[in-house]
Amino acid sequence: MAEARLQVLNRRTRETCPASDLVVGLQCGSSDAFSGVTANPALGFAADLLVRCGATVLFSEVTEVRDAIHLLTPRAATPEVADALIREMAWYDDYLEKGGADRRANPSPGNKRGGLNNIVEKALGSVAKSGTSAIRGVLAPGERVRLRLVNASAMTNFNIRIPGLALTVVQADGQDVRPVTVDELQIAVAETYDLIVTPTEDRAYTLVAETWDRSGMARGTLAPRMGMAAPVPALRPRPLATMKDMGMGGMDHGGMAGGCSPEHAAMGHCQPGAAPEMDHGQMSHKMRDFANAPGLPRTPVVQTVAPMPVDRTGEPPQGLADAGHRVLTYRDLVSARVNPDIRTPSRALTIHLTGNMERYMWAFDGVKLNAVTAPIPFRLGERVRVTLVNDTMMAHPIHLHGHFFELVTGHGNHAPRKHTVNVAPGGTATFDLTADAEGDWAFHCHMLYHMHAGMMQVVTVRRDAEKGAAA
Repeated sequence: MAEARLQVLNRRTRETCPASDLVVGLQCGSSDAFSGVTANPALGFAADLLVRCGATVLFSEVTEVRDAIHLLTPRAATPEVADALIREMAWYDDYLEKGGADRRANPSPGNKRGGLNNIVEKALGSVAKSGTSAIRGVLAPGERVRLRLVNASAMTNFNIRIPGLALTVVQADGQDVRPVTVDELQIAVAETYDLIVTPTEDRAYTLVAETWDRSGMARGTLAPRMGMAAPVPALRPRPLATMKDMGMGGMDHGGMAGGCSPEHAAMGHCQPGAAPEMDHGQMSHKMRDFANAPGLPRTPVVQTVAPMPVDRTGEPPQGLADAGHRVLTYRDLVSARVNPDIRTPSRALTIHLTGNMERYMWAFDGVKLNAVTAPIPFRLGERVRVTLVNDTMMAHPIHLHGHFFELVTGHGNHAPRKHTVNVAPGGTATFDLTADAEGDWAFHCHMLYHMHAGMMQVVTVRRDAEKGAAA
């Protein structure tokens, strides 16, 4: 296991970046009577070195700042910065007073056992870690807020927006992405997104989580003070399924030429800028023509077969195409770092998402979990291109345990890394997987009822037989 992980780590590459890209936050871990003359001054010296190289250092210990304000205001780069520092400390005093808190009680039992008697002693030592560099800015509480969205629901995708605020996406499924600013996004079951919002007015904002079928919503409030509320928008009209949702996306001939990503072109699957030739005389638009997927079993589990499924990762999610503002798509996501494995996949695998909406039967490749006789096999360390084809008229958030994969969306070695991908109805989604975790792993739709009804399989990752024997 260690050797397999080491192989993956060795493929990672470092990227050189200027020191000006570095932002270091300083926060107290624990203090005793010696911290003010040992660890804290050492950190302050390092902070000054970083600042001289162009980096930014944040000293975020408000309590310690308050009781060492006389040491910090002389370091303000301008009178305006000094005034802002004093103003924020006045806000902090007011905040404590409203809560009935006494900051003199701040030293913890551990601080006291270490020899600190009161908050002033703690502050005088702690503030040393901020160094001696000029203070060039003061950030007020709430100026920038990082929101971590986790869709922990059983069966509901949510459309997220904050009317009046832009949403800057900086992380998807726990993996950093290049910041992309939108007005709304859809978060599927099991997905996570980190957003940064910057309130610009002294008022409340409503965080709207509207269900994808518009049957209801959850709401939260972002506000500078307790007790504030913002207007709650009405539910929007329920979206209707389109021909694309029925798997007939290929009938939009004008959009087909742009559906060829560089990765697909490199494998000879298509030509960028050229619409594929289509023999309309031989094309079947039937919703259950097994000629479009010969490998599927002709059972009730396969109610429909998408006649012309297309890659829909560049489209707004279902129901948001006419939102009238910027909506996040998977193609907007670009990894902030070079992918750890940039090898070309050695083989390709296609998996159909199938079901019967009338009888509520769901499966992979037309075989429910209780009828599966063998797992989906991968060799340890191999790289495989997996294409998911959604033959149903519902979106399915497909999740693989134990692994991250790279979505094939045209971003080369900066492909977004995820553990869950929401496959649009009648659409396809492709990802490259490095099978780097040995063992058996659950692979399933994260719609709870779909999973329990049969849309689940086991992915097994095993060492190559010959290599295993040699080892």
